Amino acid sequence: MNLCRCFAIGSLCLLLLITLAACKVPMPGRVLLSSPRSVNASAPVAAIEADGTRHFAWVEPGGMLNQPGITYYRVNPDGAIRTVPWFPTGLDEYYTDLDLVVAASGTAYLAYNSCTSGTFSSCSAYYVTFPKDWNGTDHTDYGAGVGDHGLKLVQRGNTVYVLGVTAEGNFGLDGSHISYRQLPGGTRQGLVADEPEYFATDPSGVIDAAGDLHVAFHSSNLIGTSNRIGYTNNVGTTGNMAAPVYKTVPADFHAPAISRSEAGDDIYVAYAVQGTPSDSLYVWHPHPAPGTDPVPLALGPATDWQINGSPALAATGTYYYQVFFSASNSASDDFEIWTYTVGDSAPYQVTNDTVDDGPPVAAKAVAVDLGPAIEFPIYAWRTTYSDPGPPTTTCYGAVKVVADGSAVPSPRTIFQKKVLTCGNYGYDLAVNEDRVLGVWLDVRDGSSILEPWYSMDGDETFLPAIRK
Repeated sequence: MNLCRCFAIGSLCLLLLITLAACKVPMPGRVLLSSPRSVNASAPVAAIEADGTRHFAWVEPGGMLNQPGITYYRVNPDGAIRTVPWFPTGLDEYYTDLDLVVAASGTAYLAYNSCTSGTFSSCSAYYVTFPKDWNGTDHTDYGAGVGDHGLKLVQRGNTVYVLGVTAEGNFGLDGSHISYRQLPGGTRQGLVADEPEYFATDPSGVIDAAGDLHVAFHSSNLIGTSNRIGYTNNVGTTGNMAAPVYKTVPADFHAPAISRSEAGDDIYVAYAVQGTPSDSLYVWHPHPAPGTDPVPLALGPATDWQINGSPALAATGTYYYQVFFSASNSASDDFEIWTYTVGDSAPYQVTNDTVDDGPPVAAKAVAVDLGPAIEFPIYAWRTTYSDPGPPTTTCYGAVKVVADGSAVPSPRTIFQKKVLTCGNYGYDLAVNEDRVLGVWLDVRDGSSILEPWYSMDGDETFLPAIRK
């Protein structure tokens, strides 16, 4: 008998349940809102607080000029909704590069670029704060002062930084540099990387226990003959970061992922290098100094690996990490999700659905009930199709991969969405303690509809023996 269904049978089963502490069942995600007003949404971002408050933002045309504007949307634990849209004031303006985090205090930070189109287009970075007691109507936009594209917010506790890229010279042809700034107020700010005749792009950041910012980034020369992975930090400074450490990369590569261990603040960087006939995957341990050189990960007996986009990375302890990535190889024509744990002789294949999966997003470690020092990461990805699939098509999902004593990691589904069709649109994942929040865009009758999902437990849910 399935004891977890006893409530539907009668009092006899209830007596049996009294002897049990709980029934374990997977906790499925559920739709938060159908959001009928999001018709042509794009670039959704999400953040979640430990008390369950959910924060969203996205771009959608509207206003008097029907220009792409921003909507911020918050759902409090009691179900109360706070939301505000704002739109450009000119016909040639639009918003892009949204990012969203929430500090431990409950203050949400939303960063974006306001741009003008045309021959001499330009962008300026802004951020908005929404305090815990925000009234749902007012908002103030502050200049972020960190660049004109590639915005990234980085948060730990109540420490928040923003990263941005600035193009140099006419039409951005003379390279680019990366800047950072602590929010609010800019008490720590300056350059991350600025070398003549080099493009510094794709910054990825993480904050250590002391509140210092560590950044990995892509670096290439103007003619594309030199590719490097760069790393630096603002340890011991309130201004420009230390001179970056560079490692030569044999070919072009996707944006790097960065993560830190919970103990010791060891910093790890993962990146995928494009190659012929096979791509490769590297992990670098640059901090504490002097660190170690990047090492290629063993991809096993399969050949012709083609890695789809950037990997996701979670360092769950000193010298322990997991890398998630989307890839095809000689044994599979479709992009599947793979995970590699340090010490493995080959990656473990998470999906095998003969359709294109990935790339994964938002690798974050969350504590489970195995002790405070043991953590396992949560990942999400988008499954895409070139043709409409059957009604049981899984268009997106999130899993936690745990080591449960078996020879290979065990993926546990947190939530998934099954619809008739789906497209490769934006998505985001947020994790705070045991709460998991996802937001995707579903395609419906030619429109992209905002589809948030929420799970109260990233591991398992316990049903009580006695209902109240």
